[in-house]
Amino acid sequence: MTDNFAVHLQLAEDLNLRLIDIVREAGTWFAIPSRTIKMEKAEGFDAQRRTEVEEIVAQWRKEDQLPFPELSDEEIAKLEDSLDYPPQGSPQAQKAMNIKRPTSNPE
Repeated sequence: MTDNFAVHLQLAEDLNLRLIDIVREAGTWFAIPSRTIKMEKAEGFDAQRRTEVEEIVAQWRKEDQLPFPELSDEEIAKLEDSLDYPPQGSPQAQKAMNIKRPTSNPE
């Protein structure tokens, strides 16, 4: 027991070094953070779908209608609330459904 931080650090270092000795004597070592990356050959892409998408984008370019990087107000309005989120069947969707919404009637 100490209230001196420098002594605390010395004791902690001594304890850690003793733990290292115990682990070494046991014939093992500490796990280190690691990451394994597995490289696989993917199935590839759908050539027909790629051609279809390239044609759509080419048409957008031709008509000066690329929808990015900025969308028009009309496009934003069309997309608004079009995504099912949180997705139906998820715990988050169930929670959202259970939230009681205030009514406009003050009674």
